Amino acid sequence: MSKVLIIVSSGAEAKEKAITGMTLARNSRKNNLFEDVRVIFMGPSENLLASADPDILSLYKDLVSTNVVATACVGVAKQKNIELELSKIGLELERVGPVISGLVDKGYVPMVF
Repeated sequence: MSKVLIIVSSGAEAKEKAITGMTLARNSRKNNLFEDVRVIFMGPSENLLASADPDILSLYKDLVSTNVVATACVGVAKQKNIELELSKIGLELERVGPVISGLVDKGYVPMVF
């Protein structure tokens, strides 16, 4: 069975893309479509989460409740001064470059939304 890494980088300008990626992650976990599902938020998607958009926050809560490991880029969060907002919702902040590299090395297939 494959492992998937869903990278959500779309923000408010392409909210439907972000929703599509998050929905795929949630449904893949719920339906055991992959051995593992990981999500990384980076760039504009971090702003979308920090803005408390109700659609996005609802999907994020679904990811948490289905035990999808989600991470956001600490560099972007610091640059945009949104670390506190992302931490409040329980999102882990890390340097995502090494995280992505490590997961790809472990056989995760990246999908970008």
